[in-house]
Amino acid sequence: MAYKHNSREALGYGLIGEAKNHPFEPAIKALSMETPQNHKIARRPIWIVGGLIVIGLIGWYVWEHLFDISYRPIKVTGTIQAKEILVASKVGGRIAAVLAEEGQTVSKGQRLVEFEVPELEARRMQYLAHIKESEAYLAELKAGPRYSEIEKARAEANQAQANWEMLKRGYRQEEIEKARAQRIEAQEQLNLLERGYRAEEIATARDAMEQAKIQMDWAEHEFKRYSGLASQGAVSSREADELKIKGDAAREAYEMAVESYRKMQSGPRKEEIDAARQRLKAATEQEKMLTRGMRPEEIKMAQQKYRAARASLRLLEEGTRKEQIARAEAKLAQMQASLQELDAQLKDRFVYSPADAEVSVMDLHAGQVIAPNKSIATLTRLDDMWTRVYLPERELGRVHVGQMVAVRADAFPTREFVGKIVQIPGVAEFTPRNVQTAEERSAQVFGLKIKIDNKDKLLRGGMNAEVTLPPVEGPFFKLARKENAPRHSP
Repeated sequence: MAYKHNSREALGYGLIGEAKNHPFEPAIKALSMETPQNHKIARRPIWIVGGLIVIGLIGWYVWEHLFDISYRPIKVTGTIQAKEILVASKVGGRIAAVLAEEGQTVSKGQRLVEFEVPELEARRMQYLAHIKESEAYLAELKAGPRYSEIEKARAEANQAQANWEMLKRGYRQEEIEKARAQRIEAQEQLNLLERGYRAEEIATARDAMEQAKIQMDWAEHEFKRYSGLASQGAVSSREADELKIKGDAAREAYEMAVESYRKMQSGPRKEEIDAARQRLKAATEQEKMLTRGMRPEEIKMAQQKYRAARASLRLLEEGTRKEQIARAEAKLAQMQASLQELDAQLKDRFVYSPADAEVSVMDLHAGQVIAPNKSIATLTRLDDMWTRVYLPERELGRVHVGQMVAVRADAFPTREFVGKIVQIPGVAEFTPRNVQTAEERSAQVFGLKIKIDNKDKLLRGGMNAEVTLPPVEGPFFKLARKENAPRHSP
């Protein structure tokens, strides 16, 4: 019984303790059971026990190197995703032109859509005019008043002073006599117009008209006669030209005489009489004003005009103040800033592509009205492709951020693309529902984000991708690497 106990202990507890999770574990457990067959096995030679040990070691080696997937690459699948960019307009409004179409490849900064902004363009023209005016005014202030302006202001000040002094001393007697003579002349002209023309004046006008008619007829007759002689060569053409000039002058004199005669026959017109009355009224008021002299308020007003003219002259002589120049510069800078702000708004009338991409969705047409900040197009960046694959928790040790992996797509089975792990989540998650078996769905996984090099623009969003993760080095290989060799401190 002691022998059987030792055999069971040797074949059961000892080997089972070393062969847990071993492919030959059921056979070893069967040997450790208390059965009649075990008693027979216990009586066999000891070489049977040694053979079983060797078989167990061979099985362990096969398990570790053939069935353990950590020492060989694994393949996981995912769906290729492309980065999409939603493009919107800040200003909105009515579309003037659509500059791109679906399926077109656009570059960064390329114009996609143009909006109508007539009101902004009108405001820009106004700002430009105001800026030009402000620049001219500032240049004028910096240059200071011209010599001619100072002399003009001095002359106005002297004139205002002379007028004020004249009003203070009153008008001279000769000025009063002159005003009285102008009033008498205006009265006589009005009386003449109201009385009408005398018969003698009309007869004189008629005689002048008849005399002008005789002179005109004679000049025309002489011109015709000399023109015929000039055509025959009897006289020079110069004499005929001189007679033609005299004939034209005689005709003008006759027409004026006819007009004067008709005017005297019809008498003065009403508007002529009214104009003569106005002249008489003005001359009468002027005579009265000079006779009575100026009122005190008129003298005071003249004094104020003189002081204002003197102050304007003093300002021009002193030149432009620094405060005026600073104020003009500030106003000009404000207008320029407003123009820059408006130019920024005008620039926003174009919608630009933010990156090199392909236009995926853009259903627009000219004349369409778009609200501000509303998406107008979807761009797909074919140079920024990625996929997400799910790795079991037990295999997480084989990957790290920045690791390069191989990627294949069903559309290009013979081509291998280069991928790079750019993200490993910090928190595990349960396997997505698209995994088939319940055992796998119950396991925790990590979704790895892998960026794919798509420089040839072959891959598209939605394609299936197969990612190959490299194997993990075994303990022997890790130890053999130079960087893993033990270091001895000095």
